[in-house]
Amino acid sequence: MVTLEGRWSRGRVPLSALPMNQSFSMSPEDARLLDKAEELAGNETPGGLMLNLGELTQLLDALAGHPRLTLGRNPPLVVSAAAWRVPVEATLETSGEIRLNLPAKLSAADTDCR
Repeated sequence: MVTLEGRWSRGRVPLSALPMNQSFSMSPEDARLLDKAEELAGNETPGGLMLNLGELTQLLDALAGHPRLTLGRNPPLVVSAAAWRVPVEATLETSGEIRLNLPAKLSAADTDCR
């Protein structure tokens, strides 16, 4: 579940709860996100979205670089458009199976895609 909120004089509310008879301004990042969210919601302004994996991937593209993302009301979340190469080792076993292993400990350099 993805919740989409807007901030106005009465605080943070789901986008679908903002008054339709009032004008609001938004940043280019907000406009990009709203366009994609409305597309995924069948051209409605959603307060929340239940997404499948393909839809979530589309939304993540619109979230990349957005300056005001959080998980719940926690600290900011960064979505990067950069690809992340998973540091995985592949080993061909004598049985013909392929074993995939992650390093025991990933360093910050392994996980940082900025």
